[in-house]
Amino acid sequence: MARQNRRAGFTLVEALVATAILAVAVTAVGMALAAGHMESGHSDHSWHGARLAEELMERVLSRPYYDPQGPSAPGPEADETAPAQFDNMDDFHGYVEEAGELTDVSAANHADEYQAFGRQVTVAYGQGSIGAWDFTVAGLTVTVTVTDGNGMVCRLVQFVPQPVR
Repeated sequence: MARQNRRAGFTLVEALVATAILAVAVTAVGMALAAGHMESGHSDHSWHGARLAEELMERVLSRPYYDPQGPSAPGPEADETAPAQFDNMDDFHGYVEEAGELTDVSAANHADEYQAFGRQVTVAYGQGSIGAWDFTVAGLTVTVTVTDGNGMVCRLVQFVPQPVR
């Protein structure tokens, strides 16, 4: 009877196969983590854009509907050269802030993470419907659009019914 002399342990082929499987698993986990990190960055970017749109919409809607100087066309009057001088909602029509020039309500620059965006406002007189009621009323449609270098990030549209005088 011949006796085999066999040692316990892995052969070279078994060790190479185990190493290859481990490398594939580590690569898959690393790619999943990287994708999650990229998605988190995209989410932050979208959140910043939405926040900028909301802030500017609130600024527009905080102004009176009617111009104190009487009827006017959408856009600022000649003596209104900055948002702080806008005295009604339609003065914001055509307002644009380019990337790197975004300011808050006090005219201070926004933080750096917001400066990659640009934003603009359009205001149009027209008709709109109110909630679930089936009738239309005159009013303003205010649209705030926030963009980055890749295109639109966020657009907010608000219809404001014309108040009764």
